[in-house]
Amino acid sequence: MALFGTGYAQTIDKAKLDQLFDRLLEKNKGMGSITIAKDGNVLYTRSFGYGQITDTMKKLLTDDTKYRIASITKTYTAVMIFQLVEEGKLKLSDHLDKFFPQIPNASKITVAQILSHRSGIPIYRRWLLENGAKNT
Repeated sequence: MALFGTGYAQTIDKAKLDQLFDRLLEKNKGMGSITIAKDGNVLYTRSFGYGQITDTMKKLLTDDTKYRIASITKTYTAVMIFQLVEEGKLKLSDHLDKFFPQIPNASKITVAQILSHRSGIPIYRRWLLENGAKNT
């Protein structure tokens, strides 16, 4: 799960946060990474849970763990696109070649088609790999 937000509170009690995440880990009730920042300064960061579990080992998550977030980003992307539309910075009728001219048929694909998964683009990650991008 990914959660982004803005909050206003007193100073951060790092010991209590550590205790909370230790307890979640101990009870196997969650996993993830959290960073709390204010004005561009990181106030607290923590990863908890296991990134890999096998019969013989449990590998803890770290601050360097890379998550495969895949479809989770679709909702956030759609919200941001509609915010740009509201601000007049983008139109749903804009064609993809305005931003990504290297994608085949980009001049025929609109932002609206991308959002509704009707672009005709097959699996984009596979397209990247087939066209010379490093493993993503």
